Amino acid sequence: IINKVQDKSEYQRGDIIIFDNDGRKLIKRLIAFPGETVQIVENNIYINGEKIDDYVNVNMESYGVLEKPLTLKDGEYIFLGDNRNNSCDSREIGPVHIDNIVGKIIFRFIPLDTEF
Repeated sequence: IINKVQDKSEYQRGDIIIFDNDGRKLIKRLIAFPGETVQIVENNIYINGEKIDDYVNVNMESYGVLEKPLTLKDGEYIFLGDNRNNSCDSREIGPVHIDNIVGKIIFRFIPLDTEF
Protein backbone atom coordinates (compact mmCIF):
# COMPACT_ATOMS: atom_id res chain seq x y z
CA ILE A 1 0.00 0.00 0.00
CA ILE A 2 1.39 3.39 -1.01
CA ASN A 3 0.76 6.73 0.67
CA LYS A 4 0.70 9.11 -2.30
CA VAL A 5 -0.50 12.18 -0.40
CA GLN A 6 2.06 12.29 2.39
CA ASP A 7 3.99 15.54 2.60
CA LYS A 8 7.42 14.68 1.21
CA SER A 9 9.03 16.85 3.89
CA GLU A 10 7.93 14.16 6.37
CA TYR A 11 10.04 11.45 4.72
CA GLN A 12 12.78 10.02 6.88
CA ARG A 13 16.07 8.36 6.03
CA GLY A 14 15.37 4.65 5.60
CA ASP A 15 11.79 5.05 4.33
CA ILE A 16 10.90 2.79 1.42
CA ILE A 17 9.76 4.93 -1.49
CA ILE A 18 8.38 4.23 -4.96
CA PHE A 19 9.48 6.53 -7.77
CA ASP A 20 9.34 6.71 -11.53
CA ASN A 21 12.52 6.19 -13.54
CA ASP A 22 11.92 6.59 -17.28
CA GLY A 23 8.50 4.94 -17.08
CA ARG A 24 9.57 2.16 -14.69
CA LYS A 25 8.42 2.22 -11.09
CA LEU A 26 11.26 1.45 -8.70
CA ILE A 27 11.00 0.74 -4.97
CA LYS A 28 14.10 1.74 -3.01
CA ARG A 29 15.23 2.95 0.40
CA LEU A 30 15.68 6.71 0.95
CA ILE A 31 19.30 7.44 1.85
CA ALA A 32 19.99 11.16 1.32
CA PHE A 33 18.07 14.44 1.11
CA PRO A 34 18.45 17.71 -0.82
CA GLY A 35 21.48 19.70 0.29
CA GLU A 36 23.29 16.69 1.74
CA THR A 37 26.59 15.35 0.41
CA VAL A 38 26.64 11.57 0.06
CA GLN A 39 29.48 9.18 -0.70
CA ILE A 40 30.17 5.46 -0.35
CA VAL A 41 33.64 4.55 0.95
CA GLU A 42 34.67 0.96 1.65
CA ASN A 43 31.03 -0.23 1.81
CA ASN A 44 30.07 2.55 4.22
CA ILE A 45 27.63 5.34 3.44
CA TYR A 46 28.66 8.84 4.48
CA ILE A 47 26.29 11.79 4.69
CA ASN A 48 28.01 15.16 5.09
CA GLY A 49 31.19 13.31 6.05
CA GLU A 50 29.53 11.28 8.83
CA LYS A 51 29.14 7.51 8.53
CA ILE A 52 25.52 6.44 8.88
CA ASP A 53 24.15 3.12 10.05
CA ASP A 54 23.27 1.17 6.94
CA TYR A 55 20.01 -0.73 6.61
CA VAL A 56 21.67 -3.76 5.04
CA ASN A 57 24.98 -5.50 5.59
CA VAL A 58 26.46 -6.32 2.20
CA ASN A 59 29.73 -5.80 0.37
CA MET A 60 28.78 -3.65 -2.60
CA GLU A 61 30.42 -4.58 -5.88
CA SER A 62 29.98 -1.07 -7.27
CA TYR A 63 29.61 2.42 -5.79
CA GLY A 64 28.79 4.04 -9.14
CA VAL A 65 28.34 7.82 -9.03
CA LEU A 66 28.55 7.67 -5.22
CA GLU A 67 32.22 6.68 -5.33
CA LYS A 68 32.95 10.42 -5.17
CA PRO A 69 31.17 12.96 -2.95
CA LEU A 70 27.89 14.07 -4.51
CA THR A 71 26.06 17.11 -3.15
CA LEU A 72 22.35 16.98 -3.85
CA LYS A 73 20.60 19.97 -5.37
CA ASP A 74 17.22 21.28 -4.30
CA GLY A 75 14.59 18.58 -4.91
CA GLU A 76 17.09 15.72 -5.34
CA TYR A 77 17.19 12.49 -3.32
CA ILE A 78 19.40 9.40 -3.23
CA PHE A 79 17.86 5.92 -3.10
CA LEU A 80 19.54 2.53 -2.70
CA GLY A 81 18.05 -0.91 -3.05
CA ASP A 82 18.38 -3.38 -0.20
CA ASN A 83 19.71 -6.03 -2.61
CA ARG A 84 22.66 -3.76 -3.39
CA ASN A 85 24.52 -5.97 -5.86
CA ASN A 86 21.43 -6.56 -8.01
CA SER A 87 19.77 -3.17 -7.73
CA CYS A 88 19.29 -0.41 -10.26
CA ASP A 89 19.44 2.56 -7.89
CA SER A 90 21.01 6.00 -7.47
CA ARG A 91 24.50 4.58 -7.84
CA GLU A 92 23.58 3.94 -11.48
CA ILE A 93 20.80 6.42 -12.27
CA GLY A 94 21.99 9.28 -10.07
CA PRO A 95 19.80 11.51 -7.92
CA VAL A 96 16.02 11.23 -8.21
CA HIS A 97 14.02 14.45 -8.46
CA ILE A 98 11.09 15.03 -6.11
CA ASP A 99 8.71 15.26 -9.09
CA ASN A 100 9.41 11.57 -9.84
CA ILE A 101 8.46 10.37 -6.36
CA VAL A 102 5.15 8.50 -6.34
CA GLY A 103 4.83 7.84 -2.62
CA LYS A 104 5.96 6.02 0.49
CA ILE A 105 5.34 2.32 1.03
CA ILE A 106 3.34 2.06 4.24
CA PHE A 107 2.31 -1.60 4.15
CA ARG A 108 3.28 -4.68 2.20
CA PHE A 109 1.64 -8.05 1.77
CA ILE A 110 3.81 -11.12 2.13
CA PRO A 111 2.70 -14.58 0.99
CA LEU A 112 1.78 -16.69 4.01
CA ASP A 113 4.22 -19.44 3.01
CA THR A 114 7.21 -17.06 3.09
CA GLU A 115 9.89 -18.03 5.63
CA PHE A 116 12.12 -15.47 7.31
